[in-house]
Amino acid sequence: MRKLIKNRFLRILVKIGLSLLLLFCLLVLFVRSPWGQGIIVGRVVGYVSEKTGTKVEIDRLYITFSGNISLEGLYLEDQQQDTLVYSQELEASIALIPLIRGKAINVKSIDWTGFKANVIRPSDSEGFNYEFLINAFVSPSDSPTTTTEATSSPEINIGNIHFKKFETIYEDELNGMKADLKLGELRLNIDQLDLEQMRFAIEELSVKDTEINYQLSKAATSTQTTPKSEESDTGKIDIDNYFF
Repeated sequence: MRKLIKNRFLRILVKIGLSLLLLFCLLVLFVRSPWGQGIIVGRVVGYVSEKTGTKVEIDRLYITFSGNISLEGLYLEDQQQDTLVYSQELEASIALIPLIRGKAINVKSIDWTGFKANVIRPSDSEGFNYEFLINAFVSPSDSPTTTTEATSSPEINIGNIHFKKFETIYEDELNGMKADLKLGELRLNIDQLDLEQMRFAIEELSVKDTEINYQLSKAATSTQTTPKSEESDTGKIDIDNYFF
């Protein structure tokens, strides 16, 4: 009788294990299939569009369990139905296990082509055109709290970065500031990235066909001055090789 109960218990465990394995395999196939990716993209786009009340489009989104991300044709409007962000093609490789555990953010590579962004604040408004995104996903109960415990930011490791065909426009009519960036190509290889000490070690930096324009139509209204005795170390940037 004991052997019968034991064998029956083992058979139940084997069936449960096989069922979980089959469920995991089906989940992997669903996530990796174009049909499954289409459902995931549709859910994400519908959720963001419903929360923000604006138009959101994604042509293709592909995510693997290893952390590889491929995003094509991202389009997001602001509340005036103008283009807020457009991304043509983005490919990134991110280590997911350290990110899930909260230990570190490891970005092996980023390859980004065709990006446009318009950041605008009209003269009759106190907020920028992107702030509706923050307000849509932050509930009123999420008020900032002050704590005395010291918190350390996670370690960030970034490998090779390649940006191509970037265009950004920044217009702050309230303060009379306007700037635009046209980036032809940027290649960056980072050895060290320390945001707490503001120290950066760059192995290689290459910038091509880039133009930056900056205009200030109003006088600066800064009223604070920092005494020399209170000045602190603002950080350090080391670049081994650079090409312009």
